[in-house]
Amino acid sequence: MDERALNEFNAALERAEAILNSSSDAVILASLEGHIRQTNPAFDAMFGYSPDALYGQSLTVLVIDDYQAQLQDAIQEIVATKSEKRLELVAVRRDGSTFAVDIAIAFIPSKMHRTLGIVCSIRDMTYRKRIEEALQTTALRLQKLLANLQDGILLENADSRQIELANDAFCRMFNIAVSSEELVGKNCVELAELAKELFKDSTDFVERIEFLIQNRQIVSQEVLELRDGRVFERDYIPIFFNERHSANLWQYRDVTEKIQSLRRAERLRRIEKLHADIINQFLQTEDVHQALDASCAMVGEALDVSRVYVFLLRQNERLLDNTYEWCGAGVTPQIDNLQGLPFDDLVPSFFPLLITNGIIQAYDIRELPEDLYAILAPQQIKSILNVPLVVEERVEGFLGFDEVRFYREWQPEEVTIIRSLAESYARALERQRTEKSLIRLRDDALQAARLRSQFVSNMSHEIRTPMTGILGMLDLLLETDLSEEQREFAQTAHDSARHLLDIINSVLDFSKIDAGHVVLETEPFNVADMLKDVRGTLSVLAQKNRVQIHIDIGANVPLWIIGDLTRLRQVLINLAGNAVKFTHDGHVWLRVYTLGISSQQVRLRFEVEDTGIGIAPDQQKRIFESFVQADGTLVRKYGGTGLGLAIAKQLVELMGGEIDLKSAVGHGSTFGFSLTLPYQARQDTTDTEMDVTKHWQAIVLDEDDTARYVLAQQLASLGVTVYQVTNVSQLQATTSRVVQHSACMVLLRFKETSISPQLANFIQQLKLNANRSVFFVAICNQDLTLDVDLIDEQLTRPVRFEDVRELLNRLSLIPLSNSATSDKQSWQLPQVKDKQYTILLVEDRDDTQMLISRILFDENLQLDYASNGQEALNLLMQKPYDLVLMDIQMPVMTGIEAIKRIRSNEKTQNTPVVAITASVLQYQTESYLAMGFDAVLSKPFSIKQLREVVTKYLPIPMIDTD
Repeated sequence: MDERALNEFNAALERAEAILNSSSDAVILASLEGHIRQTNPAFDAMFGYSPDALYGQSLTVLVIDDYQAQLQDAIQEIVATKSEKRLELVAVRRDGSTFAVDIAIAFIPSKMHRTLGIVCSIRDMTYRKRIEEALQTTALRLQKLLANLQDGILLENADSRQIELANDAFCRMFNIAVSSEELVGKNCVELAELAKELFKDSTDFVERIEFLIQNRQIVSQEVLELRDGRVFERDYIPIFFNERHSANLWQYRDVTEKIQSLRRAERLRRIEKLHADIINQFLQTEDVHQALDASCAMVGEALDVSRVYVFLLRQNERLLDNTYEWCGAGVTPQIDNLQGLPFDDLVPSFFPLLITNGIIQAYDIRELPEDLYAILAPQQIKSILNVPLVVEERVEGFLGFDEVRFYREWQPEEVTIIRSLAESYARALERQRTEKSLIRLRDDALQAARLRSQFVSNMSHEIRTPMTGILGMLDLLLETDLSEEQREFAQTAHDSARHLLDIINSVLDFSKIDAGHVVLETEPFNVADMLKDVRGTLSVLAQKNRVQIHIDIGANVPLWIIGDLTRLRQVLINLAGNAVKFTHDGHVWLRVYTLGISSQQVRLRFEVEDTGIGIAPDQQKRIFESFVQADGTLVRKYGGTGLGLAIAKQLVELMGGEIDLKSAVGHGSTFGFSLTLPYQARQDTTDTEMDVTKHWQAIVLDEDDTARYVLAQQLASLGVTVYQVTNVSQLQATTSRVVQHSACMVLLRFKETSISPQLANFIQQLKLNANRSVFFVAICNQDLTLDVDLIDEQLTRPVRFEDVRELLNRLSLIPLSNSATSDKQSWQLPQVKDKQYTILLVEDRDDTQMLISRILFDENLQLDYASNGQEALNLLMQKPYDLVLMDIQMPVMTGIEAIKRIRSNEKTQNTPVVAITASVLQYQTESYLAMGFDAVLSKPFSIKQLREVVTKYLPIPMIDTD
């Protein structure tokens, strides 16, 4: 070898050694026999040996025993063939651990006649093996996943349109006979052409696939309908690799059950709405037939049936009528042919079958009994559905569906709808019949009420008319000079007549409430004043029975209440009147207190308590019944109609309350009721209250300057003119000036335990000689006993403002005259020069004519008479009258007809006309005023009432008194 060649060879070795040392793979140079001659650092690191530690050893020591023979054979083969070879073996490190390796063995050809041997390159395959195992595991999992998926999967190559992947579910869904493995490599275009016949729109199936591929946009849940009724959902996903469209992934899901469930849910929702619409139709439509018409149309269209119809049985006849029919488009109506059917003869099996089963439904009418088939077949009916129509628990017909286009399996919801329609129609018929029955009952009740009201009105007229004469004549008699005995007789007769009138009024009140003619009014009123008014009304009876009436008002009771004062006072007078009547030498309390209060309303509890005879427990249950008293013997002893408590109960209930009773025999009774009423927080003093007090004068006798001043201020704040005196002498002087002008009260404050003789003598003389009423009021301790003939009222020290006010209101109710002729009422019309008043009295009863003429007797008054309305019209045409007093019920022409003609005639239309009638119902009074009467005077009337109405409507001129 020349030097140059040797240098080149050495340089090559150096380069080879440099490469060997820098390689990341383990590199071994070995002899042709496979003995190790040299290793690189990577080998030392990979196998854990130090350099040259394996020098001279065979390469086979680097692999486990199982692969040593394979490696030796490979070396021999490589040397013999002077080639190269790759092996995947399991190597073993110095520490005994094994790992997978990739060994590449190559023959090193001789150079310069020198044999270099073989080179072995070893690469650690641990990581790659792990990757391969992971990929293999993933592939197996994916394969298993695809195999178990219910969705059909197909992956095609975007360029060749060949199938690269499919699963068995895809094959099953598209009825493909081969396995999914066999599909791989098949052309998708050809497969789509074969599969398109499965779909309802076969052309669209293929065109849609091409469109999606060209568009290359993800599509999800696209719905496809198949001819066999199945429904698929399809997802399309274009797959891109390195921004290149490389594949198409198709995924198909069988959603038949899902879609059917949704469609059924939607159908059930529509059925539910239809059910509600049917019910609303019958509830909101007054005409039952109109409701049936609309409902059958809704049902027929919603369910898409051929015919909806109703058959009803004729009343008391064994015939059947088709009373209603709705037909779908193209269906021939049959209603005209199905009238008056003798169903017992034509279809004897129908009603027994319908009633027994509660329904008749047939997919094919040939399944039905022969008689039914015979009547249905000529109408080309294929399927029927019938349910009974049960009205008032009796089968009165049936309602049905027909199908003439095809055989139909009736669904449960369709059965539900036809039952709902039949039930709604049946209930509507029941309501209609009930309404007609109620209308008849109402008309009968109204007629009975009219007859009862008319009877009460007639009886009231027949009784009140003679009562007018009796009371009027007694009033006139009492105005004359009578002896002591005669006055007693006349007064007794007058009291008896007045008591009889009270009984009549009680009966009439009860009838008015019972007939519903009582209408509650609302007005603000003072609670304290109302209770004092009740006490004042019963004061005479209370004095007679030696009963003291006390008022107890709770601290937080509003002063002003809004309600029907008249009716509430009537209730309390009835209850308190009974309490006073059945109590002797005792007490009656009128109480009111608050149960609850809000910003606008108050709940008040009213009670009337007495210390009277009481009521037995067994009698308390019947005490509020009409014409009932606790004990029959009480009627003879105490009198009364037994209507007072019944009226009170009805009025309380009318005002929204409920009356109750607590009582024990011998220990008295307590009647109570609670009402919720609006109230006013404050109320200014009314004109009426000021009118009551403004004419009063008071003299206060008290030696104590402070006490006298305080009492005087309390009286002055109530509008009373007050005089203050300190002894009897000053009292005598002041009284002589004061009592001649107006009502007067003398308030005496006592420190002693009795009245001095000087004061007692003065009081006696003043009571005998005073022209006007003088009331003596003692202000003293509770234990002071005074002569009741001298002292009219008594106040307890210290005196409260409410006590003073209550005293003043109470005294205002007492007549202001003490003379024996106090009941006489003066009557004299003002004298006007050249003027005589004219009154036309239209009355058919002679006794009433005589009574009115005596009451109105005056030298300056001319009274003409007419016995009926026609006579009155004739007289009014002859001359003008200042006033007409006209009875309502008269022969020939009534007052009602007469007032119409009077108001329609220009000559008489402005003449004042006062109705005189025994009708006292509120609505009757209002109707008379609406007819044109100026006022209504109810029989029996008092002298004062008649004279006041005449004075009011006569054209009396104003007289200058200056």
